[in-house]
Amino acid sequence: MPCLVVILVLAFPRIILACLFFLSNYLDRAYDHQLLIPVLGFLFLPLTTLAYAWLVHTSQPIAGTNALILIVAVVIDIGGLGGGRMAPPAAITPVKWSCDDHCQIHTRTFLNGRDPRDVIAETAGAWMRSPCSFGPAGLERSLAPGKWRAREILCHLADCEMVFAFRLRAGARRANHVDQPFDQDHWAKPYAKLSARAALDGFSAARRWNLALLDTVSTADFAKKLEHPERGEMTFQTIVETMGGHDLNQSGAD
Repeated sequence: MPCLVVILVLAFPRIILACLFFLSNYLDRAYDHQLLIPVLGFLFLPLTTLAYAWLVHTSQPIAGTNALILIVAVVIDIGGLGGGRMAPPAAITPVKWSCDDHCQIHTRTFLNGRDPRDVIAETAGAWMRSPCSFGPAGLERSLAPGKWRAREILCHLADCEMVFAFRLRAGARRANHVDQPFDQDHWAKPYAKLSARAALDGFSAARRWNLALLDTVSTADFAKKLEHPERGEMTFQTIVETMGGHDLNQSGAD
């Protein structure tokens, strides 16, 4: 029972104070019938006000352990803990997704059992034809509110292909390689000044080279383990699957 009382006092000191103030003379006797002190205590130091009243009613000296109890109550009140003075709400920090976070979702959602090597071979040809499909005006059009323009998507694909080029080579040749994540929004800052043709040329060359590399990778190498700071342990095969999932997602301009 005493533990329950302590928990209630710590959790709801202002409610306890209000009940004692209106339903009993507990605070009157503790504070010698002075109204102002309990009211100020309710506003600023509710737990301390209750602790002091308890010490007075139990005729305990304000020294030693009892003094420590009061000090702790003051600290809790000032810190806004245990129902004391209300602390300002913590700021909500927006979750910033890296390209690697998105790629992990894309792999699960879009690949859907397809062979990732077939996917990355097919999508490369489709994107090389995109300038003719979109036209100059279409390359500058965003496919959805708040999304990148088609030209910017091509720039992003070129950047990602260079990242995948390094990851494939490091993952295949180095045991327990640790991947380096990157911030796609930070990398996108120059996209406004880059052309779709330059992006496609860069992407096409890197993709052809990556496909050529994959033809040389053994079955054992596809099972090699590596680490990613955000995604944890994965295998070389995971990199290839991520490429395929990312391709399919960007094909839908999500």
